[in-house]
Amino acid sequence: MSLVNLAHVCSHLNNATKARLGLTSIPNTQLHLKLCLALQNSGYISSVVRGGPTPPPQHTLLGVPSVNDEVEGVQSLTQSNVASRRLWLGLKYWQSDPVLGKMSMVSKPKRRITIDVAGLREVIRGEKSGYVEGLRSPGESLYLSTDRGIMEARECVEKQPPGPDHTVPDGVEFIKVDVTIQEEARKVIEQARPDVIIHAAGIVHALSERFGRRVEGHVWRTNVGGTEHIFSCCVVTDQMGAPSHNIDEQWPTPSFALIYGESKSAAAEAIVLKGSSDTVAACSLRPSVLYGPGDDRLVPAIHACIAKGKAPFIVGDGQNLWDVTYVTNVADAHVLAAENLMSSRTAAGEVFFTQNNERITFRDFCLAIWAHFGHTPPFEIHIPGTLAYLVGLSCGFLTWVFGTTNILSRGSVRDACSVRYASGERAKLILGYRPQVGIETGIRLSCEDYARPMGIESPMQQACKKHTQPATVRPPKQVSPEFEFPIPYSGLPVTSHASVGVTVSPVGPLPRPILSREWEHPAHLPPESLRRDYNFAKPAENPEYLVERHGRRNSEKVKGTVRYHSQRRPSNRDEFDGPHQLLDVPSPRIIAAQGRDLPHLPTNLDVSEQDRILSAVNDRLSQCAFDFVAKYQFPIPLEPDKRQVRVPSDREWTEWVYLLKRLATKRRIPARVLYNGQIKQLVTVLENSLEMRHAAKHQSRPIKDDRNVLQLISAGTQVAKILKDASAMEYLDRLYVDTEKRIQDRRTRRVKFANP
Repeated sequence: MSLVNLAHVCSHLNNATKARLGLTSIPNTQLHLKLCLALQNSGYISSVVRGGPTPPPQHTLLGVPSVNDEVEGVQSLTQSNVASRRLWLGLKYWQSDPVLGKMSMVSKPKRRITIDVAGLREVIRGEKSGYVEGLRSPGESLYLSTDRGIMEARECVEKQPPGPDHTVPDGVEFIKVDVTIQEEARKVIEQARPDVIIHAAGIVHALSERFGRRVEGHVWRTNVGGTEHIFSCCVVTDQMGAPSHNIDEQWPTPSFALIYGESKSAAAEAIVLKGSSDTVAACSLRPSVLYGPGDDRLVPAIHACIAKGKAPFIVGDGQNLWDVTYVTNVADAHVLAAENLMSSRTAAGEVFFTQNNERITFRDFCLAIWAHFGHTPPFEIHIPGTLAYLVGLSCGFLTWVFGTTNILSRGSVRDACSVRYASGERAKLILGYRPQVGIETGIRLSCEDYARPMGIESPMQQACKKHTQPATVRPPKQVSPEFEFPIPYSGLPVTSHASVGVTVSPVGPLPRPILSREWEHPAHLPPESLRRDYNFAKPAENPEYLVERHGRRNSEKVKGTVRYHSQRRPSNRDEFDGPHQLLDVPSPRIIAAQGRDLPHLPTNLDVSEQDRILSAVNDRLSQCAFDFVAKYQFPIPLEPDKRQVRVPSDREWTEWVYLLKRLATKRRIPARVLYNGQIKQLVTVLENSLEMRHAAKHQSRPIKDDRNVLQLISAGTQVAKILKDASAMEYLDRLYVDTEKRIQDRRTRRVKFANP
């Protein structure tokens, strides 16, 4: 459904630019946000702001304060308002023509298109590659989805990021093969010569096609034909349709099961089980409905009922039991089956049901997921199953007539009312299978994984944050106008877009003004302390030595001629209120010399070149820090709002700097692992390299001069040196030399042009 919604967004933006709208909004989703940020970075739109149904204040869009705007910012994203959040986009025009002229999709909801780097190079050169036409018009761009977000085609060719699939772990080789082509499968098996093959390849369509027969040939060709070609395998089977009350492995497949279940059952019975012999041992695993991290079917569909207002409705009596399977439990079952087939072979030719073995009603399962997102239906409405079936039949007829897509159908009604759970005794007896992750833990992990990209926190996470956060500051008391201080504006910073020079603002809610703490607010200071006093106190003849005394903070102890007392001062005073001196004002000649126009520093690199160079430094230093932490097995604290580190790009360079600084200051890094034991120098160099955190965000910083760019590369080289990474030092040194040569060439060309 994400590509369907994205197609609607493209049509909406095309219509908005034709109508010459300056501001428009689209639904707030993770995919839409990434695309809009990519469009903003390319200069097609001026601003992206997350807001509500009404347009946000003007200062939120422009990043400047206004006396007519309210001080409060945009309402933050919560579970209660997630369905009404919108992304407000500022559209751009040049000489009455829209900058974003036309926007269309290459991948379709029913035809997803992938492309490699070689194909992208052809597209950039204006040539056609597969289904993708070449970029021939000036200003035409192509955006792709990668594991680093949505990137433009030229940027993908330059950085060559991996695709949106999961990262292949070390020691694992990925070979792409079409199981419907027997020759390809044979070559791969002969090349790998595996001891065990776990065949989990299959196709199951979504929405109405899942319950229909239109794609039956495609499903049978993949599920049955692919199994014939693999043969020596373990198969995951499934059937949905008839009520299944505690069925066992001998239960037959019903005549009105889904084509997916029919095809997988036929593959298991006709090919695997009958083909199992002394030379090739095979068995079949039949898990129930799968759920877990990475699920894009079950949990998202149930969560979507909150925003659509479908949570209160109960189809049928709501007492139908079923069983689900957590994804890692299924993986454990496959491992146990493989071990059995390689040893005792008691599982050869058998079929095993694998599930969590925790029966739960479908309604209670939905309530558990909704409760994790902080939602409880305020009321319940029971809809008889027969009535719902008739409504689904009508919706299916309308879908067939108009060619549209509808979630409600006869199949979805059967899913909500059917009873499906099986006996797992045979898997327990022969394979030794026992689920390691319970249903409560599985629901929690699944919901947290689904909510993390959307920025939604569960009630448990919010309670933990409230428990760990310090007490909130009470609002300041009213003060008289004589001593009233204006509160400084702390809204969004004013930033310039690199290519068009218009002001834009970062995405997110407008932060509230930072109020002074209660004990530092002018309302709590004596009036005399607010007036400037030029009668400074003279220094005492006998100075006092301030020494910290643990356990005696509120008392003084006289020891000889030295007085010991607390080092703590009142919160409304500091060292500048005590004895001090003032320097003489410089002469007018010096002030005039300082006030001249600042000299222009050479800037021969444009914004895109600076971004590319500093991004390369950031990426290489992140890899260097990742290897350093992994090599010496330093701990990385787990944070609830961040995923675990598996690749260097899971953390930004700023986060790596913070981790290394904490490890160094907490004495976790031994001196022997650093160059010359330079722990203090490591902290200093890391702080100097922090400016590179804006390398890929040129709209949030001014353009850098040539010397500053070279200085940041040099700082990165020093970090690699202290961490004793020779390969990173060589890479950054080559980058420094190439950048310096490019700057010199630009400077030479400009001098020749100025002096022909």
